[in-house]
Amino acid sequence: MQLWLHWWSMVAPLRQICRDRRSFLWLCTALAGFCVRPDLLGVSSTVRALGLAARCYDRLLDFFHSPAIAPDTLSRVWTELALQRFSPHRLGGRLVLLGDGIKIPKSGRKMPAVKRLHQASDNNTQPEYISGHSVQGISVLVAAAGSFLAVPLGGRLHEGVKFSHRDQRTLPQKFCTLTDSFGIAEPFVMIADAYYACTAVASWALTRGCALISRLRRNAVAFEPAPRPQRPAAARPAALVRPQNQTSQLVRCLDRALAESRQPGLWRAGRHLAMLVPRSALATAASPGVLRVG
Repeated sequence: MQLWLHWWSMVAPLRQICRDRRSFLWLCTALAGFCVRPDLLGVSSTVRALGLAARCYDRLLDFFHSPAIAPDTLSRVWTELALQRFSPHRLGGRLVLLGDGIKIPKSGRKMPAVKRLHQASDNNTQPEYISGHSVQGISVLVAAAGSFLAVPLGGRLHEGVKFSHRDQRTLPQKFCTLTDSFGIAEPFVMIADAYYACTAVASWALTRGCALISRLRRNAVAFEPAPRPQRPAAARPAALVRPQNQTSQLVRCLDRALAESRQPGLWRAGRHLAMLVPRSALATAASPGVLRVG
């Protein structure tokens, strides 16, 4: 009985999120069934565990589809209650959150949110593709009974359910949105597997001032900005000064080539390079001065 009294002290504050008393009583019935049911066969296991009448089966189904309780409001109130009643473990003065995703195979072909899922696992015994539900959940690490336990804060079906075709968010982005819905204002440390070691989660953690502990992916690359070399500005090329004796020697060589190439047919054919050099250019080159490259 003492255990149930402690259970009631945790459930009673949830009355504020329910619209009326009837919704709160059905919420208590569902939570009690989750705690004592011996199997995982859906709503029928709750009916059998609590000894409810057969007509309560449809009532429980209607409760889970009812808008009387908002899931985001329930997660926010439960998070505040869990941080107050439990003893959260802190790492460097920060809360420690545990995040992960699970893919649960389902045999029903017409069950809601059941889709074909890819399993990226190193275990060869698991099939590559299954039909089932993809759930992402987040827990808080607490210290209890001389050990550490994970208290669930919330979970969502993030694949197979789409309320708008404009929603193009990826699973890591939905994971960040789920964490924000808990309303945790203080910085925390998120521990997740390698799937969440991506740009979306890392940028979100840096924006919130939180830390992410994970294993790097195989395609992860770490780098630092390369320093730019301090190069001087491009200067004008230096002037090439040709001495007067070299200029005169060049003119004499061109004159000798002109004299030796005065043969019939060469003028019209233009076979010799010296025929293309005008005499005026040679006279200008003979004058002493500065020749510049380019």
